[in-house]
Amino acid sequence: MIEFKILGRLEVRAGEQQLSITATKQRALLAVLLLRRNQLVPIDDLVEALWGEYGPHSAHNLVRTYIWRLRRLLNDAEADSAQSRIATCGDGYVLSVLPDELDLERFLGLAADAREARESGDARGAASGFRAALALWPGEALHDTLLEGGIAVYAGGLGELRRTVLEERIEVDLQLGRTAELIPEIRALLATDPLHEKLHAMLIRALYLSGRRAAALSAYSDARALLV
Repeated sequence: MIEFKILGRLEVRAGEQQLSITATKQRALLAVLLLRRNQLVPIDDLVEALWGEYGPHSAHNLVRTYIWRLRRLLNDAEADSAQSRIATCGDGYVLSVLPDELDLERFLGLAADAREARESGDARGAASGFRAALALWPGEALHDTLLEGGIAVYAGGLGELRRTVLEERIEVDLQLGRTAELIPEIRALLATDPLHEKLHAMLIRALYLSGRRAAALSAYSDARALLV
């Protein structure tokens, strides 16, 4: 089994072995195939993702070379498998990835389980599930990988998934009355995103639920003045 990681640095592991993929363009190529896993990715899309609007004349041949190297690396890591991870389909490629092999898929699965726990009334189970999901996402997705074009915009937008789960975890912790630990956490989040209305609302609720009504009113006034 191969483990792919994109929630932070791009990494590939086969058991205890970390596969070495150091070439910048080859890493970008793998990132695109992972973001569009189990889908046909035309070679023109790969060229755009690697070089943007103005790729070199040799771009198609370079992509084929990167694919060949990446395919060989993955095949060697799975020597007992009769099927190659990367399939050629016409003038494009498909990278086959199982759900439990990609950290993003595991993140989404844990978050979904946490939501089910929340809906069933298990707030503690939901909080634990959201924390487990967030533990898989230590930093900005693919922060060490340079992408171009539309796929770069898509990759940059992945952070919204993490922010949504983080907010859901905070909501559940508010239900559980964990205000003492939430207040400094929310203040720290607001320091990096001062115009986030939902975070302001969460801070006001946390202060109010902790019995600090004057502080909650002050936080409301500050937030209203800032947002106006």
